[in-house]
Amino acid sequence: MSEHLSRYFDIVVGMVLQYIPQVVLALITLIVGFWGVKIVVRGMQRALSMQRVDRSLAGFIESMVSIGLKILVIMTVAMMVGIQMTSFIALLGAAGLAVGLSLQGSLANLAGGFLILLFKPFAVGEEIGALNQRGTVEKIEIFSTILRGGDGIMIILPNGPVSNGVIVNYTRTKNVTGDRISHHP
Repeated sequence: MSEHLSRYFDIVVGMVLQYIPQVVLALITLIVGFWGVKIVVRGMQRALSMQRVDRSLAGFIESMVSIGLKILVIMTVAMMVGIQMTSFIALLGAAGLAVGLSLQGSLANLAGGFLILLFKPFAVGEEIGALNQRGTVEKIEIFSTILRGGDGIMIILPNGPVSNGVIVNYTRTKNVTGDRISHHP
């Protein structure tokens, strides 16, 4: 019995000695990788602010780059530990399909957010009317646009229907003489 136990102990010690360097190196890579992502995102924030990129678009770009780089770091660490990437990518594809089907409305809002940021029918600080709501745009997020109504109420509009519907931009509306048209009663 003690001989079996001794043999199992030797096997476990051998495995630990074999895999500990890989695990330690993977943890170091993970920490350094996430630290590097923070540095890249901070540098990108500075570059986008120097280029005077719209705040909403800059925030969206920063979050997408951060997520993408973090996924690359995690995939690198997984490969270092010995996880086969082909099966991991197949699993991600299947999960992506399932999530995509279950989140069709959210994906429509995501696509709407892209369209709003790309075509800029309105910007932060402008007064708009959309989906039978009217207010000043406070924030354009990935999935929704946040307005502040005339009575101070926060209005959250989903970007999918906003981008596909009628948008009235009161701030950009001008009459023939170039004066702003007042739409307030």
